[in-house]
This record gives sequence, structure tokens and C-alpha cells, in this order.
Amino acid sequence: MPVRLVCLLVIVFAGCRGAVDHDVDGFAAAGITVKQNSAGEIFWVDTAGSVLDEHFWHTISNCEHIEQLAMTGSLVTDADLPQLTSLHTLRSLDLSYTRITSSGLSVLSRMEDLQTLSLNGVSLDEMAIESLCQLTRLQSLSLMECGLSAEETVKLQNALPACLVVR
Repeated sequence: MPVRLVCLLVIVFAGCRGAVDHDVDGFAAAGITVKQNSAGEIFWVDTAGSVLDEHFWHTISNCEHIEQLAMTGSLVTDADLPQLTSLHTLRSLDLSYTRITSSGLSVLSRMEDLQTLSLNGVSLDEMAIESLCQLTRLQSLSLMECGLSAEETVKLQNALPACLVVR
């Protein structure tokens, strides 16, 4: 019988050491598993079953070198998305199977350097198209199980010709 992962967060902190070293104990106290490499840099965080509180978001937003953030299946909502806009080096973002909506995606349009975005299993509608079209540096956009029509997907592909749109 397959096991369904309810809540997982994986973050790759590339070269982000000082900003988070003192928070590893705080993450552990909140039930968040953190792994560090030999240089002391956090390269993996698992929030399965944990609440992403203000401390977590404050720590993440103060880390200037995050390149990849996967929040698949976490309890992230539209209200959390503005905190991601401070991650100026973020290139890959996975918000699949989260609680975000089409209206929340407008915040992501400020993330101009985003190259990969996964929104699988997120309920989207026509409103999402306008926000996604503003992410002109996207190279890959995954929209499986999102409820977008073939016409809406074609509109996205036409607006982002250099992007592989997977539906």
C-alpha cells in the first residue's frame, strides 16, 4: 500500500550559515528536522507534522542565499507567500499540494528570478494565468492536477515561450 506524505519541507540553504546556525536548536524544539553539512550549512529541513510559526518564517526570510525551496504538502497559505519575496536568490520553488490559491500567486510575480515553479495539486483558476505570465524567467512550470483548462495552459505557454509548461 503506498504511503502518502502529508507534510514535507525541504530547503537547500546554499552558503547560508551564520544566519541560521543559532536557529537549529529552535527548529529541533519545534519538531523540525535539520541536517547540516560538514561546513555547518543547513542543506535539508523536514517540517513533517510541524507548525511553521513566526520563528521559522523569520529565520527563512533572513537567509539571503536560499536557491531552492520545496514546501510540498505543507500548510502554507496565501498569507505566508509575502515572506518568500525576501528570498532574492530563490531560483526553484515547489508549492505543490499546499493551501495557496490563484489570488495568492500575485505575490509570486515579484520573484523575478524564479526559474522553476511547481504548483501540482494546487487548485488554480483563470486568475492564476495573469500572475504566472509575469514570471518571464521561468524555464519550467509544473501544473499537474491544478484544474486549468488546455486553453489556459496554451495561453501560459504562449506568454512564456522559453518555459516548459507541464500539465
